[in-house]
Amino acid sequence: MQDNVIMAIASEDELDMIVSALAAYRHNTRYRALYEKLIRQQDQLYKLAG
Repeated sequence: MQDNVIMAIASEDELDMIVSALAAYRHNTRYRALYEKLIRQQDQLYKLAG
């Protein structure tokens, strides 16, 4: 899997909302992987934004 490529599919605010909504379900293994992936993308986005 390639984690070093970022493709913007949502604005920063939209990504924040999605991550916030998924946080409530992170105990569920089906959602945890997606939640963690989006957290990594969110971190990368913030680093690029400076």
